[in-house]
Amino acid sequence: MLSNFFQGHGSKLGWFMSDLPAAQVVARWPESELDKKLHGLSRWDNFSHSDFVNFNMAFIRPLDLSRDGSFHFLEVGMGVGAFSREILRAFPNATGAGFDLVPQAIQIAKAVLPENRMRVYTADMLHIPEPAASFDLVLVPGALCYLASMHFVKQAVAEFARVLVPGGRLCINLLASDTSPTGSCVVRVPKSFWQREVGACPILLALISIEDMASWHLEHALGRYSVCLRKLVLE
Repeated sequence: MLSNFFQGHGSKLGWFMSDLPAAQVVARWPESELDKKLHGLSRWDNFSHSDFVNFNMAFIRPLDLSRDGSFHFLEVGMGVGAFSREILRAFPNATGAGFDLVPQAIQIAKAVLPENRMRVYTADMLHIPEPAASFDLVLVPGALCYLASMHFVKQAVAEFARVLVPGGRLCINLLASDTSPTGSCVVRVPKSFWQREVGACPILLALISIEDMASWHLEHALGRYSVCLRKLVLE
């Protein structure tokens, strides 16, 4: 279990990345077994590979991305790289970057992701070390709800918006609403936050969609919701 957290991160984060093997061990896993084992390290071990792919595609479905499209994305809280691995596989012209708080997880991500398409590093979502307007997409599969309070959620979302190009898009999932169980989450994020507050400075995002993830009919989705937004273009 991790014992130290950056400021603003809640106490439930450590369970997710505990007991990771060395990256050198992961690098020796057969390709035929790699996806399944990465799911296990990501706490998705009860998912089949097809379920994991379906879950990820449901997450980004509101973006209506073309398989042949070219885009540059950032994954926030990437863990061992299982999600980015599927994005790169599904969109062969995509490139990306990703980060996580846990150095050992990032070492594994480096071992399983193609270096020519994906740059990975250790960092904190409250202080993203990227220039403004760097990414077409920012994807946050689950990590936001580990923050300790709405104060830090607002700080992180402002950072996501900062690194997006004008018109760029942001998707976040596995959020607990103000009426749903938190489960492994620390903070509940009211749906009204996305509907009413993010359009103002410094965030400047417009809502694309909010989906109750129960509609995906996949385990891990019950009681949570997903949101996608677009960065406003100022005239």
